[in-house]
Amino acid sequence: MRLATEEGIDPFKATLLIGIMSVGSTLGRLIFGKMADHPRVNRLYLYQISFLMIGISNTLCPVLTSYPGLVIYATVFGFFEGCYVLLAPVLTGDIVGRDKMAHGVGVLFALKSVPLTLGPPIAGKLKRVKEEFISILVFQSVINPIEN
Repeated sequence: MRLATEEGIDPFKATLLIGIMSVGSTLGRLIFGKMADHPRVNRLYLYQISFLMIGISNTLCPVLTSYPGLVIYATVFGFFEGCYVLLAPVLTGDIVGRDKMAHGVGVLFALKSVPLTLGPPIAGKLKRVKEEFISILVFQSVINPIEN
């Protein structure tokens, strides 16, 4: 939202981007959930493709500075983030099995909590030092693979 307002977009329109991303995430969960249940679909490949698309959308975000560009970013990011959120626990269950599912998902979220907890303060410090969003997006592109 702050990137949008710093690019001169109306604050009301900027807040709509969060809703657009949420709708994209909901649609992504529904569509990818149906796809992941198909016996011919490899869930791991689906997960990797979604993660690749999240990375590509984050990489292109600094170029998409107009409101329509940010709407495209929010839609694409939200759609593939829905797949990521949906498949992370499912793949963990596939790997560790049903009997160790609780422990596996607990470890998954414990490990994911470290970059999710440390990322925002580091990004805030980068914003104060660099006074631009591009450095934050580069930092985010580096942290995302570590998170997974």
